[in-house]
Amino acid sequence: MIKSIKAKIKARLRARKRKQFPSVIQLQTTSACNARCTCCPYSMVQRSAPVEHMTDELYAKIIDECSHHGIEKISLYLFNEPLLDRKIIERLKYAKAKNPGSRIRISTNASLLTEKTSLEMADSVDFVYLSVQGGITDRDKYEEVMGLNYDKTHKNMMGFIETAKTGRHNLKISNIAINNAIPFDTEEKLEAERAFWMNKGINTLNFGGFSSWAGKLDTGRDNYSRNIRGCSLKHRPLTHVHVVENGDVILCCRDWDRECILGNLNESTIFDIWNSARYRDIVEKVYLGKKAPDNFLCYRCEDAIRL
Repeated sequence: MIKSIKAKIKARLRARKRKQFPSVIQLQTTSACNARCTCCPYSMVQRSAPVEHMTDELYAKIIDECSHHGIEKISLYLFNEPLLDRKIIERLKYAKAKNPGSRIRISTNASLLTEKTSLEMADSVDFVYLSVQGGITDRDKYEEVMGLNYDKTHKNMMGFIETAKTGRHNLKISNIAINNAIPFDTEEKLEAERAFWMNKGINTLNFGGFSSWAGKLDTGRDNYSRNIRGCSLKHRPLTHVHVVENGDVILCCRDWDRECILGNLNESTIFDIWNSARYRDIVEKVYLGKKAPDNFLCYRCEDAIRL
């Protein structure tokens, strides 16, 4: 009982401290992805839909608004492979030029991270996540999980790391991280993977954490309590805004089906949507215990904080 009361108070205090503009924007400029990761819902959600790209006008509008509010981080990825946007380098440079004090971030599976792209990207970003699902030390597992050519992506990643190591670019080796959501079969395989990357100078390793993406994938758990008081994933309703290529602002990085659209940036601004009654309603449902429909996205999500 006491623990539950404390959790409710903590959630209420967090909600009260929500700023008038998000600290982080996460946006995708294209809906395309060329991987077939078994830990990702992309194949069931996006492959039957036409690939779309963000217009230059909308992208500039979004980045310009961020510059007026001193946003902390701009992440140019969401449900996609950002390097499939042929304008991505140009867009990274624009984001950095307009927001020199912000951290520009990207996540890539490295399949298109050629030497030329590596050089251009290392000058344009502050932080890069390399998505290596299944691990780099197991060729068969990697290709089974990601559906990409191991030799090609391995070569690209090693070249990119060497580019960052030179110290001649904006990106530093300390600002490259590895993401792998697939659990390793044994402790020995985990340690081998860890040793491989640390030997390359990469110390930020995000292993494990396989997600159902709010029920899109079967993890064997689906009977979650609806008594929620927050989000354990960096408190996203209080800190992050998520934008897809057509300008829709969606609830979060778990909203693959875009079932909770909070507005559209072709018609409005980040500030107005972030401070809208619709967004406040979401915050009240997630943090203050306001009743939501039975199929509310956060009720199905393992990242919700439960009492």
